[in-house]
Amino acid sequence: MESLCATYWYPLYVFARRQGNSREQSEDLTQEFFARLLDQNYLDRADPERGRFRAFLLTAFKRFLVNDWTERQTLKRGGGRTILSLNFDAAESRLACEPWHAATPARAFERAWAITLLNRVLELLEREFEEKGRSGRFARLKQYLSGEDPADYQQLAQELEMTPSSLRVAVHRLRQRYGDLLRQEIGHTVADPQEFEQELSLLMDAVRNPD
Repeated sequence: MESLCATYWYPLYVFARRQGNSREQSEDLTQEFFARLLDQNYLDRADPERGRFRAFLLTAFKRFLVNDWTERQTLKRGGGRTILSLNFDAAESRLACEPWHAATPARAFERAWAITLLNRVLELLEREFEEKGRSGRFARLKQYLSGEDPADYQQLAQELEMTPSSLRVAVHRLRQRYGDLLRQEIGHTVADPQEFEQELSLLMDAVRNPD
């Protein structure tokens, strides 16, 4: 759970910012929320039979924003506690690249969650290639995860010192492994494996249609 929080804190930061909180306020809110979440065993309240970890986090964060407003107003900035090391400078840079449209804070949260998940899977896949000493190959092939095939298999195969047929197999396996890791990562955040397709559909919709 702590690992999941460390991975998926950014969407909550986006939610806080989209609600009109300043950068400083959003940093404090996010950090204090996770401090309480982990320090006071709030995660024990997450019933695996009642939905997705994504929904649990957002619901808990909303309640935190409402129920603890007065208390938070009196907190010294940062709350005096740092449970997770959160890179807010990088978060603000990411947020600056997001379109400021009419999307609701909840929709912005879903989009940020989906993008964070996809980036997480890409990082896991890249790490596997690095461990095998194939970072260069991954850098050249990752663009084909979208489903598009290389325009010229022969040329790319020569550049990678592979045969065209082995390159086709490598691209296929790359996509297959990405799909496996995607299922694995979503599996960490849903109670029932049968919810995978629905969760994936919802998150992909949030990426394609942020409004």
